[in-house]
Amino acid sequence: MKNATFGAAGWVVFLGGIPAFAQMPRLFLVPANALPSTNPSGRLQVTAQPGDSVCLDLCISSPPPGLHKAMGLRIGDAVGGKMGTVTINCASVAIDPLAPTHPGNTLNTVSLGNCVGAPPNSASCNLSNLNGSNIMLAATGNYVGQACWTVSANACGTFTLDYIGNTCSTGGTAGCGQTKIFGPGVSTAVEVTDDGADINVESAATDTCVNATPIGDGIHVFNTACAGTDGPSASCGPIQNDVWFEYTAPCYGEVLVSTNAGRDAVYAANEGCPAATEVQCDGTGSVGPFAGDQYLIRVGSSDGSPVSGSLSVECTMLCEDLPPGDPVHIQQCGPPSRPSQCELWWCDPFQGCVSVPDPDPTPCDDGLFCTTVDTCAGDGTCAGGPPCDDDDTCTQDACADESCTNLPRTFGDANHDGMVDIFDILCVLDGFAGVFVSPCTLSNMDFAGCPGGDGVIDIFDILAVLDGFAGINLCGCPGGQ
Repeated sequence: MKNATFGAAGWVVFLGGIPAFAQMPRLFLVPANALPSTNPSGRLQVTAQPGDSVCLDLCISSPPPGLHKAMGLRIGDAVGGKMGTVTINCASVAIDPLAPTHPGNTLNTVSLGNCVGAPPNSASCNLSNLNGSNIMLAATGNYVGQACWTVSANACGTFTLDYIGNTCSTGGTAGCGQTKIFGPGVSTAVEVTDDGADINVESAATDTCVNATPIGDGIHVFNTACAGTDGPSASCGPIQNDVWFEYTAPCYGEVLVSTNAGRDAVYAANEGCPAATEVQCDGTGSVGPFAGDQYLIRVGSSDGSPVSGSLSVECTMLCEDLPPGDPVHIQQCGPPSRPSQCELWWCDPFQGCVSVPDPDPTPCDDGLFCTTVDTCAGDGTCAGGPPCDDDDTCTQDACADESCTNLPRTFGDANHDGMVDIFDILCVLDGFAGVFVSPCTLSNMDFAGCPGGDGVIDIFDILAVLDGFAGINLCGCPGGQ
């Protein structure tokens, strides 16, 4: 808990002649439980944060003779500040009737009657002994009691804490810095000095770029009363006394940024602070992010005057839930109508326009002159068919100088060397393993069945080569046996 100090004062009554004081009796406060409970002459300066609870000890001191018949204290809410409140917590007020030392009696009371309802609130303490005994006040200070004050979450600036004297209803107005209290019977009023205190509430750290508040889509309340200026002039004019937000886009689309007060600017966050790349100012400009893109949003006023209002941020998704290649996606992402001949446009809700493989065997061109029946392979590439395939097991298909030849051959002669031997068997075994190296191409090893094969290399093609090796011409090839 952060502590602050409140100034209190009251009255002191003497019976008889006017005593001689080197200085006036004083009422003062110190941070709760701080030792020793003394405060040199002068206002106490206390630093607090928004939302803090500030607890203070109430003290009174008197120079010699220090003998008094009665005294009273009245404390209440702090006043001032740029915004927010510092209010007394009535439940926290605790007065010790045995300090300062005196023979306690029924006149020693604590009143919380005015510590209810809307501010201003106050609590009072009266310590009296009119039977002839004296209240003993030390020159360095006596502990009287304690109280706490609540700093509102939106508070900032300097709040003054002064005792509430008999001549006014609240602290901080003329005549309340000190007061004269009169007692019953033959008495002399003694002026009591209130040292008081200032609670200095620091502004929230969100008024700087590096401490920007993370936000998402929605309405966000802001108030610049306590903000400084952290950034240059924007394209739409100066922005002063600004607060900062950091926004992460949840979708691919268009981000709409608006405020109902003040002036705003949006910056790309990838460069960090100070923000440099402006993308929008007071609604002028475009924010079209991908999901995960971050932006810094700055809100302030053109002349430094405080403004309060709400910031609205919304990411509008541009992508519709449609399959890849849909005409709507082509319109959004093109031209061209396709990213490539074997890819389709798709508008991803989180990434925007992306290319995805065409799953269908769509006709394409692999760029090779001699390949036939080129189709998309399903992985985004174009795969050509066997080079120069004439769909005839009795010819040797070959491609040379961008032209095809289909020469007669012996049945089983996969490598077209004029004979059927172990090398043809090895050639087909490679094809069975998926290895095709010219002249052992798929069309040249696809012997079964006649006349054009079945489009795959399998055990039947191996058996066909063995038949050719044995001199058996299963397909009746003219160039064979």
